[in-house]
Amino acid sequence: MMNRLEQYVYGDPRARRSGDRISLAISLAWFVIGTWLLKLPGVLIQSVIVLFICQIGTTMLYCLRPSRASAARPAEPFRRAAIKAVVGVAAAIVVAMLSGPTLEAALIDERLRRASRYPTPKSFKTAAALVMSANSEGLVLSKDALERVVAKRLTLDEVREAVMETLNREAEARGIPLPLVGVIVWKPDAVGQIVIAGMSGQSVNPAALEIGKGSLVPPDMVAFIGPLGSELSLPTSRGAAYFRVSGAEGHVVIPLDGLRCKNIMFSECTVKYSGKSVELENTGFANCTFVFAENLKCQQLAERLLATAAVTLSIS
Repeated sequence: MMNRLEQYVYGDPRARRSGDRISLAISLAWFVIGTWLLKLPGVLIQSVIVLFICQIGTTMLYCLRPSRASAARPAEPFRRAAIKAVVGVAAAIVVAMLSGPTLEAALIDERLRRASRYPTPKSFKTAAALVMSANSEGLVLSKDALERVVAKRLTLDEVREAVMETLNREAEARGIPLPLVGVIVWKPDAVGQIVIAGMSGQSVNPAALEIGKGSLVPPDMVAFIGPLGSELSLPTSRGAAYFRVSGAEGHVVIPLDGLRCKNIMFSECTVKYSGKSVELENTGFANCTFVFAENLKCQQLAERLLATAAVTLSIS
């Protein structure tokens, strides 16, 4: 075999050029298919690896092929077995590269499920980093794993503290006396979207209100939930600093797609999001259940939910 390798390197330039052409053609085909059809991450490195594998494969095939001068027919079964082994290893490596992103996503999914089974601040921090890494690499994760890890992650006290910290700091900077007026909204009847602007009480469906005592805030600090681009999400007068939408007394579903929310606390609600435009500013979710679609935009929201108790995020 060493003699055949020496002949390939030094004595048979035609065979060597043929191997180079085959290797380059396969590598280029992999790059084109991976870039435009499969849209694989890291396709350039994969193409270099494919080139390297093909070079090894063509060299091994030449070395294992008997020369015309050789009469060693008894070794033919061994050569065939060796050729099959080389081709099998090359195929296994190519398959592993093809399924690499899928395997990586599956590993992240399993770690997210583990974090949901053993919830700790450290595990949630790790989960946020994993989802951020998946987003940066374009890996689509299982919505089931995401829903489990973000479900009921925060208590109302944690969300209230985070939202009110931002509001109180801004109120103190503006000289607005504390406490601030807040509105608790709940909906004890059927599923529906609640849309309220300031303290006007406008809503798509009837909702019960409880208004706390305190200072009103200027329009640019007024809390609101409204459709993007709607007048309902553009307060023009003084109003409440925060809303708490509670689903404790009934099944409340909040469809986030197309919503703009500011200074909101969603408590014990079912939150649905499929990846459409949404704007959140100082918005928290306490003891909520989430229903996601499987896409990167839902993962962006999940990442922020895992990283902070009061989310500020714009997805378009």
